[in-house]
Amino acid sequence: MSQAYDVTIGMPVYRSKPYLRESLLSALAQSYDSIEVLVLDDGDDIGSMDVVRELQETHPRGSHIRIVASPKNEGVGAARNHIIDEAATPFLYFMDSDDTIEPETIALLMEQQRQYRAQMVFGSIETLELRNGGMSVPHQYPHLVLTRCDELPAYAYSHYGTFQSSVCNVLIDVAFLRQTGMRFTDAAYWEDLVFLNELLPHVERAVLLPRITYHYQFRLNSLSQFQDREVIDKSEVLKNVGCIERLKQFCKQLSHKPYAGFLSYALMMHDLYIVGHIVLKRRQLHPAFSCKEMQAVMKHPFGLSTILSLRRYRWRNVVLDSLSYMPSWLFLWVVWLFVKLKMKQKKK
Repeated sequence: MSQAYDVTIGMPVYRSKPYLRESLLSALAQSYDSIEVLVLDDGDDIGSMDVVRELQETHPRGSHIRIVASPKNEGVGAARNHIIDEAATPFLYFMDSDDTIEPETIALLMEQQRQYRAQMVFGSIETLELRNGGMSVPHQYPHLVLTRCDELPAYAYSHYGTFQSSVCNVLIDVAFLRQTGMRFTDAAYWEDLVFLNELLPHVERAVLLPRITYHYQFRLNSLSQFQDREVIDKSEVLKNVGCIERLKQFCKQLSHKPYAGFLSYALMMHDLYIVGHIVLKRRQLHPAFSCKEMQAVMKHPFGLSTILSLRRYRWRNVVLDSLSYMPSWLFLWVVWLFVKLKMKQKKK
């Protein structure tokens, strides 16, 4: 296209025809004018791209849609890497092809970027739990302007339970992103968790906004959800374990950072949740996990001497580290107790 834009909205598309029109219409309805919608056709085979081409031809802003096709389905990580490579604008914004955004989303994020020269601007998200009758769950940040070295990763890693692991609803400076060399892993799950956590230490200027501008549709048949199936293949769980293991190796490089204790604790808690689900879903998992395998998942990225030298969350890390060394009966009891407590909290 000859027209120059400020922002690329990057949208990977694969088998999302029932929801794609609504998503694209929300992208095209932005009050901010200078936007290109880059649709990455990831080998779709159910007619999703027919919806895209129709809007190209009929929508008043249809000429702002650009389609880039992959020769075959390569997964969302590879699709997002293609989008990074294809983006011809100063700023990039990812959204999924079954989600929607508010009309003022890009305008609001761009206003904050310009005011603070931010490398990343994070908007807040509403999750629509469609598997539970449409329950809405807001995930809101406080309004924070983080402009000191290590300030964003320290905040994000210390709030791992509330800081969104998705790359959606984040405005990213493209020059900054390419300078870091960050790429999405080809993992089937949690590729955005890995990408974001590895990117955060590079960020020196960021803004977090409390306004909800993104509506994440949490569907029962989502490709990233498998916990409700009658049979769960062990290999799928191991893919999630592999993502956290990659981040543990990354964490080892940051042991000198003031936030190392936050990050290692967050990763260990991710692993504890995974092991908790293994225990909870043990009758559905095939083949089964042994206790030894579960304890191997809980191996801490740092040795005990490094853990004791951490500035933050030292003793929390010590407790989590001890899980991999417990007698198997005690380990299973502690995990079972953790699961029960979390289920009790969720019911409240």
